[in-house]
Amino acid sequence: MRVHPISNWHEVSKLPKHVNPAHASEIFSLLITEEHLETIARHTNEYAALHRQHPLQKHARPWIDTTPRELLAYIATYIWMGLHPEHDVAEYWNTDEDDGPIHKPVQKHISLVRWQQLDRFFHVSKPNLEGKETPFDKVWPLSEELRTAVKKYWNPTTHLAVDECIERFQGRAKETVNIPSKPTPEGFKIWCLANAGYILDWLFHSRGTGPVDLDTYWTKACGFSPTQAVVLDLLLQEGINNDCRHVVWLDNLFTSARLLATLKGEGVGAAGTVRTTLSRAEWLASVDTAPDAAPEQSQSQQTQTQQSQSQKPLKESNRGLDPSLAELKLEHNNQIPWGKLYGRLSADGEVLQFAWKDQQVVLFMTTVTGVSKEGQTNTVKRVRKRPSATASNARTSRAAFGSEVLKELEIPEFIHLYNHFMGGVDNADKLRVYYNTQRVHLKSWKPLWHWLLDVAIVNSYKLSHHAQHYDDPDLPCERFEKQREFRKALVKRLFQRSERLTTPRYDRSVTMADLVWPAEEGSDHIPYHKGKRGYCKACEAADLCTGLFSGAHLTKLWDSLTPISHTLPERLK
Repeated sequence: MRVHPISNWHEVSKLPKHVNPAHASEIFSLLITEEHLETIARHTNEYAALHRQHPLQKHARPWIDTTPRELLAYIATYIWMGLHPEHDVAEYWNTDEDDGPIHKPVQKHISLVRWQQLDRFFHVSKPNLEGKETPFDKVWPLSEELRTAVKKYWNPTTHLAVDECIERFQGRAKETVNIPSKPTPEGFKIWCLANAGYILDWLFHSRGTGPVDLDTYWTKACGFSPTQAVVLDLLLQEGINNDCRHVVWLDNLFTSARLLATLKGEGVGAAGTVRTTLSRAEWLASVDTAPDAAPEQSQSQQTQTQQSQSQKPLKESNRGLDPSLAELKLEHNNQIPWGKLYGRLSADGEVLQFAWKDQQVVLFMTTVTGVSKEGQTNTVKRVRKRPSATASNARTSRAAFGSEVLKELEIPEFIHLYNHFMGGVDNADKLRVYYNTQRVHLKSWKPLWHWLLDVAIVNSYKLSHHAQHYDDPDLPCERFEKQREFRKALVKRLFQRSERLTTPRYDRSVTMADLVWPAEEGSDHIPYHKGKRGYCKACEAADLCTGLFSGAHLTKLWDSLTPISHTLPERLK
């Protein structure tokens, strides 16, 4: 399977004809739909109602049910926060120019108190106060629907990439991982399939149990590790395969000869770097202590061994890597000159294996690179930077550069393609991190919600960026070239479509006169002055006294009202 290094970007974005690529909110609504907002509003109201049944909540702030249009303002505020970061949420409602910037669009469409209420009771899934749910359960319905939508509107090109990303969270959650070598070391791990920065599919990962909702066929019947099964599960899902023959690029966490051969049998090419399962010390120890001959076994022992092996798949040794290539990496790394290339075939003859000397020996497997009859592979010229004098293997790697700091050197084509296409997931991560909507949360599932929201925004931007003219792809098409401009247009339109709900002091359907208890027989309402607040509107409407604040009557207590309280003088208490 020969792969051309340049992908065909024609018709990569499958936007419906009624959607204008220059309208950010229209594209965003394809992924986060009105139905999603209605569902979230219903679950938010249900959670607020359940939470407010607690006796301690009787003195809490009044709550009115939210609507899908109000949630647009809530979401738009988070996107605005990503564009204009502030340390404290309250600063977005600052009104003093001397104290900091004034965020008028936020203040115009939602109040601080209301935004805090929505943020407290916001719920994506149906609330469950009795059973224990994982953070993934809280966002699972939305995640599954979004996984289907992102594949519907994108026509993936040849080159795909599978990698992991981590959504930051440092709170208490047993599902999080801690990988110190990562830019974001602690948080939720998510396995992603991407095409040029567009996330096509994903699987959540839980520490201790592995990938969530993984197809067990690949692990139990085929003998793959859960990590390798992630690649098969993501690639062979419905909606990924199309008329284009795909090639997936993998890093050394996934690559093995058996995995690449299986993908080849499914019509998917694959290539990636390989890691050895042994360190150099372990390799030398295994060579020194290897027995000359295996001990003889009785006939019954051999029969039992064959039966046990037939019941479960054989474990792949050292990822199916040829021992001679592993030896080059572990024993002769310091002696091989820069640019030297070695090649072998896998045991089944399906996978090409290479060892290429860069600064270190790079082990590589591929099913998409050809070799000529003379045993040569295609090469490309690229400008390389000379390693420093203190770098590892500097003696052998600096020799190819001579006195030049930068030099154009020939490298294998499969190395060039790997460097170019392996970063599909990393490109999506960079687009998310630039204007990340997540803020500090105590609820463990909230980072997953923000990750889904950011994926929807970035994918919407990519759909606009790669949109083509419907009638003629060669004609210019109005679209967004920069993500920041897309987000600004999206925020503006979401605010325009939103509605502002406020909590009234009292029910407007109840008249002022009905708020006042009638005076007991033989008693009058006694006027009582309280500073500058000289009049009670309820008393005035009921024609009691002169409307002055009075202390001899009580106001009705309504469940949906804030009661009007009158201060009683000491002689009446």
